[in-house]
Amino acid sequence: MHLGWTTPAVVEADGFYDIRRADTTGDSFILYDPDDGTNDYFMVENRELTPGTYDQGASDAGLVIWRVNDNSLGVANGLRPIEPMLPDGTTTSTNNYGGSSRDAWDPSDPNTPQRTMAREWADEAMTASR
Repeated sequence: MHLGWTTPAVVEADGFYDIRRADTTGDSFILYDPDDGTNDYFMVENRELTPGTYDQGASDAGLVIWRVNDNSLGVANGLRPIEPMLPDGTTTSTNNYGGSSRDAWDPSDPNTPQRTMAREWADEAMTASR
């Protein structure tokens, strides 16, 4: 699977993974539940504001987690096909969200000290909103 400028590694087993900086390695990861299929997944990147790279305009540094639901692309079902999972649990505006210093997961950052992410898969979020 190729997403934008990177080809993410698909995480196939539980465990601890070294998530290196995307601006220097191109690393990104796909996490999904095999029981739910491959169209509902999280993408994880380690972003760093670095001049002269793709991340030069990043709004925050640390792990950025996106929930992606390929089944919602172009469908008006009330669920966004791609949504950042913000550390504080809030959602972003659907109109030209410009980012903030609270977008990335970084336990050393007092703005985002959270260490765990427990957001729902997209299909569970859709079921909960009905």
